[in-house]
Amino acid sequence: MGLLVLYYIVLVQRSFHHVTAAEVLLYVWLASFGYNELSEFWDAGAAFYLSDFWTLWDVGIVAIGIAFLVCRTIGLSTGNNTTIDTSFDILSMEALVLIPRLCSLLSLHPYFGTLLPCLKEMTKDFVKFLSLVVILYLGFLTTFSLLARGHFSFRQMSWILIKVFFGSSYLGFVSRRWEIEMP
Repeated sequence: MGLLVLYYIVLVQRSFHHVTAAEVLLYVWLASFGYNELSEFWDAGAAFYLSDFWTLWDVGIVAIGIAFLVCRTIGLSTGNNTTIDTSFDILSMEALVLIPRLCSLLSLHPYFGTLLPCLKEMTKDFVKFLSLVVILYLGFLTTFSLLARGHFSFRQMSWILIKVFFGSSYLGFVSRRWEIEMP
């Protein structure tokens, strides 16, 4: 729960020019959490460690925290506000793994304890489905990029296919509000 509080404080403060006390505490907490996970990995062994469903979430928490630290350090050392903004975007992604992991405490309750195996199976199915989507996307991207040589760049074709794969609502993919032209 302390990590969640520090997480929200750092994201709300969003300091661009210096490291705040809450951010230092967040780094310390993430470092200790990472050390704890590493020691569990060494004690239990890879096969046993990876057999627990929540270790995937724990590794995600540590990996995103490291990515935030690296990007934030680069941004502060170069004084680049875009890199610093990207670091906070990376930290925002932490909620995707942090909040479900904290809610794993609900497994102690009889009702929610029966729902967690369902969540586990849904996650496995989602990863399988996502890997199929990535494979299909790469196939389409290769084909259409080669067919569109001279007319569309690789980047333009990639963006067109992202629109197609995720449903091409013109409102969802416009980068600025003033570009929307209403009929």
